Amino acid sequence: MAALLDLSRQAYGDIERDNVNVSIDRLEKIAEVLGVTVTDLLSLGDKVSNFFDQCSNPNVIANNLNQ
Repeated sequence: MAALLDLSRQAYGDIERDNVNVSIDRLEKIAEVLGVTVTDLLSLGDKVSNFFDQCSNPNVIANNLNQ
């Protein structure tokens, strides 16, 4: 994921650990890589707990890795 976002592993880890504020541009890129909308990323409840089930295309990450 870090490579797809053109980030170091450390920088991406900081995002996952909620150690940094993420810009809207970065949220848009994360959403694009995952094949979802920014709204999906920011939603609460079941959408978040089942985030990968909400992806519009479950193979989108694998496809992006091959690019």
